[in-house]
Amino acid sequence: MIAVSNKFFHLPLSIKREIIGSKEYPYGYNGVNDEILSRGYGESSSLLPDVKESFSIGPEHEAPIRWPSQPSSMATVWLNYYHQCHQLSK
Repeated sequence: MIAVSNKFFHLPLSIKREIIGSKEYPYGYNGVNDEILSRGYGESSSLLPDVKESFSIGPEHEAPIRWPSQPSSMATVWLNYYHQCHQLSK
């Protein structure tokens, strides 16, 4: 999981942004300064954006998971990890 994630985050921004998180599809890639997660804790408009990148997926039953074109093994590795975490949580 760590190895394939490192490969993804070292790719050019154009590839990472193939799948972008939005209100319609809340999963995918969010880049540096794309989110302000602390906004949920207050009304301030002076909050700074998050200095992080992320890629997230959700349950397969909610909607088909969208994957970037690279790395080619990302879907297999991430789904295996996701299912292992789900089993552990049970």
